[in-house]
Amino acid sequence: MNVDEEDRAIAAKRAKARRYAAEPERMTLREFRVTMRSEHAERDISFSDGNWSCTCDFYAARNTCSHVMALQDMLFDNLGLRRP
Repeated sequence: MNVDEEDRAIAAKRAKARRYAAEPERMTLREFRVTMRSEHAERDISFSDGNWSCTCDFYAARNTCSHVMALQDMLFDNLGLRRP
């Protein structure tokens, strides 16, 4: 493959990526891990096998917390990803 063919191939992949990005319903969140700086400390938030987790004490007591809620809002409401 010469440079011109490679450039065209990359351009085609970028165009395809833009189409995919415009259709967030194609994507389903399966697993990830995030570190969030909260007002009091860093919190590790994760999602795996359909379950959320956070390292804060409130999550341990209630199975939800402001950190998980904020991340859910960002992912699903702002970015438009499909809820698992």
